Parts: sequence; C-alpha cells; structure tokens
Amino acid sequence: MRFGSVKRSVPVSSHRTGYAICNTCNGDGGINGGCWKCGGSGWMYMMFKSGGTKTTQIGYINRNNQKNHGTRGVAGNDHGQVSYKLECLQSGCGAIYGANGTDVFQRKCPKCQGGLPGIGY
Repeated sequence: MRFGSVKRSVPVSSHRTGYAICNTCNGDGGINGGCWKCGGSGWMYMMFKSGGTKTTQIGYINRNNQKNHGTRGVAGNDHGQVSYKLECLQSGCGAIYGANGTDVFQRKCPKCQGGLPGIGY
C-alpha cells in the first residue's frame, strides 16, 4: 500500500448465506445453547438438502409419481422425523406439500390422489 491510499474494508455482517435466524429460539441459541432446532447456534439452514436414505434424496420419485425436493430440517409430525418438500408430477396437478421422511416412499398427492393433507416443510 502506498502512502495516501485508502484501504477498503469489507463490511462485517452477521448474516450467513443459506441460513435464517432460528424461529424456535429467535436466534439466541436457547438457554446455554440448548435449542433443539439450531443446535444452539441461533441459525437455521434454509436451503433444501437430501436425507440419508434413497427415498429421502433430492430428486427421488416414488411409485405414485411424487418428487422429493429435500428437507430444511423442519420437524415433521411423527416421532423423530423431519419433513420433506414433495411435488406431484401427475399431468395437470403440480401440488407442492410436505411429508415426513418415513412417508416419502409411498406418499400420495393430497390434491389429485386422495392422500393425507401435507405438513409444513
């Protein structure tokens, strides 16, 4: 750097790309870092990611023509489950809804196949 030049500083931000403030603990991490949803970090992953089995991988299409778009780690309504975003690929439907990871392999569309109502994802 030469005399008289100005060094640009990079603005510091508390925002993390792909994350949002945890809506369970409101970003404080819970008491002593004990928030179950963010693990005490105060941040929740907002991008969709694959699960650990074949049926919970992004792109998996089940026998009822329902495509898995992944999970953001939101709790499902079954014990120990997270919800997954599913899309109906039936012609003329395109419904998007949530389902527990254990249900992805057999899930039917709530709009056109008489499946159960979706859950939050």
